[in-house]
Amino acid sequence: KTALGAFNMRMNNAQKAALYKQGFYFYVGIEDKEKAKEYYELLKPLNVKDQKMLDVTYNTYVEKGSAYLDEMLEQASKASEENKISFYALISDMYRNAGDEVKAKEYEDQVSAYIEKMKKK
Repeated sequence: KTALGAFNMRMNNAQKAALYKQGFYFYVGIEDKEKAKEYYELLKPLNVKDQKMLDVTYNTYVEKGSAYLDEMLEQASKASEENKISFYALISDMYRNAGDEVKAKEYEDQVSAYIEKMKKK
């Protein structure tokens, strides 16, 4: 039985995807791996357009993996300045998961520097 068992209403796939994504990201944020996995599994058959980022988030924060590190490094190299920082935060966590604290700190420092720069604007 899912956490959504209490909801007894009809939803189309777009509504389900929106609700399940909120649940997924909420539970990832509070580090409840079991509930995050439940919502992730509910999302998979819906073929949402941002499935790749759900996979990356799941691997990085629920499985504590770094399977998408090379791909995220490549995407970060092509991203705009504003988007690059989001990739750097994710990359930092991936390096930390892989046990490379030096690289994790390097990317974390770039995120911090960008935040400080934005505060001065």
